[in-house]
Amino acid sequence: MAHRQYQFDGFRFNTVKWQLSKDEQPVELRNKVAEFLLLLLENQGRVLSKDEVIDYLWPDTEVVENSLSQVVKELRAALGDNSRAPRYLQTVPKRGFRWVYQDVQEITAAAEPSAMVELEAKSIAVKPVSLMVAGFIVIIIAFLAVFAFDESDTPFSYT
Repeated sequence: MAHRQYQFDGFRFNTVKWQLSKDEQPVELRNKVAEFLLLLLENQGRVLSKDEVIDYLWPDTEVVENSLSQVVKELRAALGDNSRAPRYLQTVPKRGFRWVYQDVQEITAAAEPSAMVELEAKSIAVKPVSLMVAGFIVIIIAFLAVFAFDESDTPFSYT
């Protein structure tokens, strides 16, 4: 399975894991902030209107502009950006937002081998549990079958 990553100015954004790192150190992002970053990176150089961003981040939901302002503020803080002298995210007055950093590399990569090993380990670990559950069900069915098909009308006695 292939996935995309974006690299810029020492940052790396993994679009599958929703992880941002700077010089290989993780940078915390809420999901909405990560979604906003992805939207900006996918539309580099283009002005995205506030309405367009709100519709992307909160589809079919009424949102106050303050929610968007908070997401913008959090992204700038995560990137170490400044609204007065933007390096990455520019606010275009009365229009919206634009990604302005020029040297962004998009990398399409195969799934990481360590992720595949982890998935295989999880699938192996599930099998014994599945077998135990299946065995337990078979025992219950056998137990019920013995008593359900007992044709004697007399109760069980010890004599």
